[in-house]
Amino acid sequence: MTKKVVFAAMPIGNNDHIAIAFKNYLSQTDIAIVETKKVFKKFCDINNVYINNIYEYSNSNSLEIILEGIKNNKNILIVSNDGYPNIQDFASPLIQSLIANNIDIELIPGPNAVLQSLFFSGFDGDSGQFYFGGRIPNTDTVKFLETLSNINCPIVLICIPFLNKHLEDIATVFPYRDIAICIDLSKPTQKIIRGKTTNALEFIKPYRLFPFNFDIINGWKNNIHTFYSHYTLVISQIK
Repeated sequence: MTKKVVFAAMPIGNNDHIAIAFKNYLSQTDIAIVETKKVFKKFCDINNVYINNIYEYSNSNSLEIILEGIKNNKNILIVSNDGYPNIQDFASPLIQSLIANNIDIELIPGPNAVLQSLFFSGFDGDSGQFYFGGRIPNTDTVKFLETLSNINCPIVLICIPFLNKHLEDIATVFPYRDIAICIDLSKPTQKIIRGKTTNALEFIKPYRLFPFNFDIINGWKNNIHTFYSHYTLVISQIK
């Protein structure tokens, strides 16, 4: 009887970036605990895999499903919609519960929007330091940003969905820094736009809105997520 549960980092857009180990395990999976069934089923279709037992995560019964699966020697997979399941997603409490129950966990690594954004920003990384601030809150945004204002290394932030408003607030709190706006990483719509925080609203205008059905027209078979743009922002260290 196995006591191992496998977590995997979902491609953040382009299915061609799936880890080989993930693809191999996907074809062996008996039970999947996922963030959204619709997204995961599309992912399985793209990879020509059918999994009969797919459950959306819930606090009340996901652990119970996993424990029952372990008793029956099932291969269990945990994934979020994109990236690592416990970074801005649901899996941290589940990981803690599995550890408390002495169940081994394994991670199949993969694409990471935070590290990719840091790379594309080109900001100084000689020290190896950066700060991940998570998702920018849609309320009390300036107050949140002010807590980061004295950090002297690149700051990575997730922006969903109010890009214009957040750029205004960033310019207010970080007026003398550069910014890299990473749009739709790994998708056909990918754009990396760099400039001063105070000019960000101007230089984002030509790229702000992509066609709603861009992925359907241009290679939807390789793209897991459609219909919306995803923004990751990197603010430079203090000049």
